[in-house]
Amino acid sequence: MATFPEQIREMGVKQAVIAKADEVVERVTAGMNISDIRAALRGDEPRRPNPRLRPHADSFWLHIRPSFYHTEVTHIYPTFRMGWLSTFMFVWETITGIILMIFYTPSP
Repeated sequence: MATFPEQIREMGVKQAVIAKADEVVERVTAGMNISDIRAALRGDEPRRPNPRLRPHADSFWLHIRPSFYHTEVTHIYPTFRMGWLSTFMFVWETITGIILMIFYTPSP
């Protein structure tokens, strides 16, 4: 992938800005570029494969192992943290439940 100044040298300023805007829109809208959004707003039939369904089809796999992580989060994956936290809370609730079951005496 060429950097933005390299794209300006290759394509010219106008085409480089349009290409960069299209890339940003595609990232923000989860795979739909500017022409796909215009077609959706006009009510046209989507192209094949349908870009409107792509985020829904890929979201499970992207959640399990996303294609990109920032360097700040590469040491422990987010799904590992959530799984560890839910396991820890389950064990904590079990231990405190056993303690309450043994020592708690209801009084009116």
